[in-house]
Amino acid sequence: MRVKKFLAKIPSLENKTYVITGANSGLGFALSCHLVSKGARVIMANRSAKRSAEAIEKLLAKFPSAKVSVFPFDQSKKATIETFVNTLISHNIKLDGVVFNAGVYWPALDAKTENGVALTFGVNFVGNYILTQTLANRGLITAKTRLIYITSPAAVKKLSPKLLARVKSGQKMTRLKQYAVTKAALNTFVLGLMHKDKTIPFEVKGQAYLYHPGISESNIARFKWKFFNKIAHGFMRTFFHSPEQAVLGGLLALVTDKDMNGKMFVPKSPLETSGFPRVKKIDEKLLSHLSLLMNETQKLI
Repeated sequence: MRVKKFLAKIPSLENKTYVITGANSGLGFALSCHLVSKGARVIMANRSAKRSAEAIEKLLAKFPSAKVSVFPFDQSKKATIETFVNTLISHNIKLDGVVFNAGVYWPALDAKTENGVALTFGVNFVGNYILTQTLANRGLITAKTRLIYITSPAAVKKLSPKLLARVKSGQKMTRLKQYAVTKAALNTFVLGLMHKDKTIPFEVKGQAYLYHPGISESNIARFKWKFFNKIAHGFMRTFFHSPEQAVLGGLLALVTDKDMNGKMFVPKSPLETSGFPRVKKIDEKLLSHLSLLMNETQKLI
């Protein structure tokens, strides 16, 4: 009921078009539902055709008049990111916003992208970077386009050459630490976008936003053994907030009139695990690592 009251304050999004990566379940699906309920057109950028079809069927059962479609997308592969952007162009789609939701948390220990980068870093940071760059270079990001990136309170506070080398290779680093470093890299990149920092080697005309959803039931926590999945999802459902509430920070970022430069939306609870969104300052010290991050990223693409 409280989520419905929050949604009632969100203006109509008729004639707006949004891309959501990783939208066939969890947070991406919940945000898709909120957007179509407000009249927006949603383009789901998903890897699995089967799960996408199931998501569309489920969404249309809730919102029969929803304007929603799916384009194939795999954030671990540069070629499919470029194909996805070309598909947007071929359909003459004008973007009001992009929600960079796709990510991995606990992949196989030695999982790599096609170019040999540890999968967590390759998807959670490099993939987001390549998608942003490709959209910008192909003219799909205008001054009015909003770019929403999902971060985490687990992000480490600083980067270093040694840390980036380890997270790129995945060697001598736990998967949790890999995740924390990738989110720090994402935070640093988005801060650079907010400040229109010339260290970033391409121009992004749109406005960048950060938010973290706290803790909720999400398929980012996906383990090899189904038994562990059931335990993890049951625990999250019991003690934290729902995906429908967790994504409200992202929804607010798409419509807010507040100046969010150097700020992000986080859940209200003291530990930022759950609750409705509030504004929090981002540690600007991260910008000191932007040059290092951009130099290392260019080596990978």
